Amino acid sequence: MWVLSAGSQNHINGECDPVDGKMPRGSEKGKDGVYSSAGTSMSTPAVSGALALIRQYFREGFYPTGEKNPRDAILKPSGALLKAILLNGGQRLFAVDNGIFSETYPSVPYDNRQGFGRVSLIDTLYLKGKSNVNAVLFDRVKIQENEKKSFSVTVHKTAWCKAPTVSVTLTWMDKPGFTYCRQSCLMNDLDLHVTKDSNPDLIFYPNGRDSRDNKNTVERVQIPLIDLKNEEIINIFVTATNFESSDDSQKFAIATTGCIKERKEVPRSPTEAPVKRIRTSTSSSTGSNVKNRNPRNKNRSSESSSQKINSMFQRRKSRKSKSTINISHESQAPSTDNKIKMNKSQYREEYTQLRVNGY
Repeated sequence: MWVLSAGSQNHINGECDPVDGKMPRGSEKGKDGVYSSAGTSMSTPAVSGALALIRQYFREGFYPTGEKNPRDAILKPSGALLKAILLNGGQRLFAVDNGIFSETYPSVPYDNRQGFGRVSLIDTLYLKGKSNVNAVLFDRVKIQENEKKSFSVTVHKTAWCKAPTVSVTLTWMDKPGFTYCRQSCLMNDLDLHVTKDSNPDLIFYPNGRDSRDNKNTVERVQIPLIDLKNEEIINIFVTATNFESSDDSQKFAIATTGCIKERKEVPRSPTEAPVKRIRTSTSSSTGSNVKNRNPRNKNRSSESSSQKINSMFQRRKSRKSKSTINISHESQAPSTDNKIKMNKSQYREEYTQLRVNGY
């Protein structure tokens, strides 16, 4: 990681670029305006900044067109989605060099040295004219134990897309596990596997494994683009294998990137619909003010109580007569005396209700 030094003279040409081509040394050892540093103290703020940019990407409406559009704004992407996107675009490191040591450590994806690799936002989300991948995302998908969810995308090879793989990442926020657990500590275990239409019997398992992963809450499958046919369908399956309680439900997110496009039958929006702002009144919501603000109440107040009661009585009488005609072939219609008694009883109830409401 290269960091701009606080003592750099950025107004001087070449200040931030080592003229001898060597590793930047920092302002206290020369006139270089940048220096190199490694470690968690450097990676933590860099990753946090990347996550802030991803969140801004959604809030400003860049998904899915790659251009800023307030109408596409997603105000509350979940933490699981942000995590899935960040790790889905991780790039492989071939070795790890701590800088101060002469020894270089070989490394492969998912080991203890590099995990999911180097953060690379340009390989993570689509920006029109900038990035070389397309993205299809799903968020806050709910699943219950023993249930299986399926999604699909279509391989779409174009001149501008340069992604060497199609990458699919599943993440979820699990419940707290047991203290001192060292083996399979998941409380709600989800499993990801991927297939392709040209060879549905070939199953791609996550995290470099040849079977399901029962230890991690992040599972990623990467398929080389060269092994995929154009317009081929990729099927994504999420299975709720084992939950702490059969009554539990678990939400998850999926990030898919590469030379792909979404299928029409799959919902495009990756998260909940944008929040709709509902205008509320700050004035009193009780008493006569409510009736006066409502035009229907205004019309009602212009009618006399007797007119209202008579109108209600006529409507109820009309409905009752229609109901009697409709059921007459199934049961004996009530006698005239009974109908009169029923109507009088309803008349008294509605009259009492009108009195209570202030008419």
